Amino acid sequence: MKKIVIAPDSFKGTLSAGEVCRAIAAAAGRVFPAAEILCLPLADGGEGTTDCFAALPGSRRAAVTVTGPLGDPVKASYVLTADGTAVVETAGAAGLGLVRGREDPLGASTYGVGEMIRHGIKSGARKVLIGLGGSCTTDGGAGAASALGVRFYDESERAFLPTGGTLDQIAGIDPNGIEPAVKETEFVLLCDVKAPLYGKDGAAYVFAPQKGASPAQVALLDRGLRHLGAIYDGICPGVSFLPGAGAAGGLGAGMTALFGGKIVPGIEAVLDAIGADAAFAGADLIVTGEGKLDEQTFTGKAVSGVVRRAKSVPVIAAAGVVDCPDTVWRQAGLRAVFGVHPAPVSPEEAEKNAFEDLEKTAERAFQSCKEMA
Repeated sequence: MKKIVIAPDSFKGTLSAGEVCRAIAAAAGRVFPAAEILCLPLADGGEGTTDCFAALPGSRRAAVTVTGPLGDPVKASYVLTADGTAVVETAGAAGLGLVRGREDPLGASTYGVGEMIRHGIKSGARKVLIGLGGSCTTDGGAGAASALGVRFYDESERAFLPTGGTLDQIAGIDPNGIEPAVKETEFVLLCDVKAPLYGKDGAAYVFAPQKGASPAQVALLDRGLRHLGAIYDGICPGVSFLPGAGAAGGLGAGMTALFGGKIVPGIEAVLDAIGADAAFAGADLIVTGEGKLDEQTFTGKAVSGVVRRAKSVPVIAAAGVVDCPDTVWRQAGLRAVFGVHPAPVSPEEAEKNAFEDLEKTAERAFQSCKEMA
């Protein structure tokens, strides 16, 4: 082989996309020592999204202290690209990693996400990309909207900051506090899911259990999102049912209804930004991957985006765990899949020797490719 492109997402909670690239590249170098090896760490709107844009020429990181999901201050950062676009990760200010061991699905807020956005706009950005992955919130974006000047009122006409557990108390919304600079800003929402705002396939039922919600809390959150969704739909008809409206606990719907945001597949935006089409051209093999490869992988996540862009170049995938039938990934366009672990393992087990285990798995994959060549 003359050219191998390595383009994986992170193995969430275990290895960053850059670390995944390094492990696979080390294996590729041993099996194909003469090959050009090009690494393209990816993200699809979740963890690592800002890293992809930070690597672009002329980009810089901006540090900011914002309100964390439970009200305590957290240090976060976003990226300003050379063309003046701000790139924000929801997880940086309202992520699951910020509340480990103290999850509060009813009380967590996206207020800090709005503060990051506002900081970017005050720094001169007039386009903001918001990665919607990894949130611990289900507040319908009310927190972020509040930080950007929207006021929410209860039946007594008192202004308050809604959270997931109090969405049903919203009686009215006043957008008059939104600053002109915010109104002039283009918002692009990077998403890797197709969930609507509410219902059995929506933000609460699908994602809130991962954020610590009990069945009773899930039902309460869904009722709140239905209530807020009716208000949002009055502003922007049908927004509750847009694919991705339920991303980041409904932040997708909130930013769309209140700020004219556009929900797009996160992986497509990242691939465009890093020039993936040019990088893939002339490759003999593309290696992608993620921590868990299952049927959701092929509904808009990084691996599926790579396969679509690869065109006629063969694509194989490495994963921490493979949890879908061969027929699914073959039909999706992958030539081969290699799992590090034969069955699901605990996060602690996955972290043990993660780099070395992936490197060995990748070497096995490359040896198989060599034999097939």
